[in-house]
Amino acid sequence: MNEIIPLSISIGGGLAGGTLLLIAAYALRSLLITRLGLAIKNEYDEKLEALKSELKNNQEEFKADLQKKETELSALRSGSLSGITNRQQVVFQRKLEAVEKVWSGVHIMRKSKEVFRVLHFITYEKEGKQKTKTDKFQYILDEVTKIEEKNEDRFPDLLKYTEKEQPFVSEILWAHLKAYQYTIVLTTTQLLNELSGSSNPTRINMISNVLIESLPEYKDQIIEKKGEIFYALLPALEKSILKEIKSILNGEEDDVLAINQASNILKSVDALNAKSSFSEITNEVVSTARDNAIKTTEAPIKV
Repeated sequence: MNEIIPLSISIGGGLAGGTLLLIAAYALRSLLITRLGLAIKNEYDEKLEALKSELKNNQEEFKADLQKKETELSALRSGSLSGITNRQQVVFQRKLEAVEKVWSGVHIMRKSKEVFRVLHFITYEKEGKQKTKTDKFQYILDEVTKIEEKNEDRFPDLLKYTEKEQPFVSEILWAHLKAYQYTIVLTTTQLLNELSGSSNPTRINMISNVLIESLPEYKDQIIEKKGEIFYALLPALEKSILKEIKSILNGEEDDVLAINQASNILKSVDALNAKSSFSEITNEVVSTARDNAIKTTEAPIKV
């Protein structure tokens, strides 16, 4: 009995010691796990903070770079627009100069228009038609002399005067300008030839084609009256020229109809030009007037 008690104590002590060891091992394990978790968390937190800091720095750098690019783009856009605006202003200023010279050229043609008026009067007006041939040439001589006393050319070349302006005016304006000049000069030549007994119906028909293309609203009157109405149509041609000048000043561009009309006018004018150059036409007007004036008045026209 006495032997059994120490054994029980020994066994009991061994169990208690084992339990304590287990408890100590568990506690140690928990401590290690806790410390390891804290170490991992601290490392993670540090890396996270470092990453956040890096992202923040990158974001600030990105914003700064974006701001810089926006500034550069804005400066480039502003410079480009400024350049375009300056070019547009230069071109528009040149257009202003061009249309001013074109209208000045139309004004210069008034001298040729006056000679046209004289020939129209003696050919178609009742009072002029009643004059004898001698009186008609004397009338021409007197009227042309009055024009010459102004010390101005009777037949200035309108297109040559304005040729440098062509790139800065619309196609339809240039076409009307050519129609205006050739109507005046060619019809004057034709009327002089008719007066001297040399008629050319083909030329009248060709001038009619030019006027029909330039002033289609007068087509029926042109076909019916032909040369008789040509002088009366000059104000309408001048109005068309002025209309196109105003369109340029308003910044308007030719539409398809205007471009097609311009093409048709120029084709008709080119057909006229193929028959005689402008210098030949001018010489014809002057020489015909001079020759007939000499025959009827024995006094040449000053040229």
